[in-house]
Amino acid sequence: MEKMNELNRARGLLSQALGAALNSMPNNKSVQEARMHMKKALNELENAARTETRRKTMTDDQFKTWWGNIQAGTAAQAHTPMSAEANQKSLVQLNSMIDEEKKKLADLEKASEIPDPVVDILSD
Repeated sequence: MEKMNELNRARGLLSQALGAALNSMPNNKSVQEARMHMKKALNELENAARTETRRKTMTDDQFKTWWGNIQAGTAAQAHTPMSAEANQKSLVQLNSMIDEEKKKLADLEKASEIPDPVVDILSD
């Protein structure tokens, strides 16, 4: 919301500056060129405001959809018990992962027991 307030404030100030420039010297070539730049800047600010509004709207809608899907999926899963086959597959996978990690730990332990020749040389 803060971004939109700042964009609206900038657009208002730019509109005031454009009006003041046109009232002060409407036939001056430099003022006319500045007027074109200010109009371009106003258009860019309006595009930024529209983009921000669209992004905010999309974000809210996407959040509602996402959260609704999570709630629906959680509710559906809560009432569906795991089958014995799925349960067994999960346990097998978990056991293989545990065994793999144990092997890694054993390898690390063995590597730490092997004396490092560089350390032996430096300690002499």
